[in-house]
Order: sequence, then structure tokens, then C-alpha cells
Amino acid sequence: MRIVCVETMIDLTEACCAVRGARRAARELGLAVEVMATLTYGPTPSGYRTAMGVDVPQTVAGLTRAGADVLGSNCGNGIEQMLPIAAAFRALTALPLLVQANAGLPVLEGGRAMFRQGPEDMARHVPSLALAGASIIGGCCGTGPAHIAALRRAVDAELGG
Repeated sequence: MRIVCVETMIDLTEACCAVRGARRAARELGLAVEVMATLTYGPTPSGYRTAMGVDVPQTVAGLTRAGADVLGSNCGNGIEQMLPIAAAFRALTALPLLVQANAGLPVLEGGRAMFRQGPEDMARHVPSLALAGASIIGGCCGTGPAHIAALRRAVDAELGG
């Protein structure tokens, strides 16, 4: 299976263009692809929104119309902050949901962003994230091979396999 992942988007129009472009390119090449699309949200007084003001209901409607096979969020949040975002998506769609959290929220040290959440601490949130509706769980900024391995172990334990 071929997968195109459009990620870390903040503008819904651009995300939808990318999804439609991936579909068109695949069709022109005679390829079957699954298209995943994720936006990055931050907390606001009116709920989680992208930097361009896009909320989850707008995202679900737009990306579904554009033909995305998998929806979700990546970057900008630690795994704990992804819980309400995942729940908001799941309340609006039955499509598979991709969540790729950072290893916690960044802390600036010497002008560099440092991510302090360790692999096992991040992985302990997998059951809650699965209950919130995540179908695919990965990592973004600050995660490395040890984080992904810990997430995989937690997913396997959650699924009984």
C-alpha cells in the first residue's frame, strides 16, 4: 500500500489542496494511495484551533470532502493535550484517526527547544488516547526510536497482541 501523509498543516484550504493534489497525482500515475492529513492545533478560549483559526469540525468537513482517508493531528502538543483533540475528531467521523504527539511541550534552554517527556511516560497515555478514538499513534517533535518503540509496546498491550 502506498501512503501520502500531508502533515503539520495550519491552513485548511492548503491541506485540502494537498489532499486533492495527492489524489490527482496518484490517479495520473495509475497508483492506489491512501491519503492521511493532519493539522496542528493549539488551545484557545473557544477550543483547539490551528494558527489560522481552523477548528476540528471545519477540519473534518473539509478534509472529508477533499478525499482524505485518515484524519488527525500532529505536532504542537504533548500526548496529554492530544486527548481532547482526538475525542473531538472521533465525535465527528468514523474515519481512521492519526495522532502524532510531541514528547511533551518544548522548554527553551539556551535558545533550543528541548522536549522532556520520556518514552515510557509518553506511552502510558496510549490507553487514554485509544479510548479517545485514535486509530494510529505516532510521535512528532522530540520523539526518537525509543519513544516509538515504547508507543508500539503500549499499543500491542492495548490490543492484546
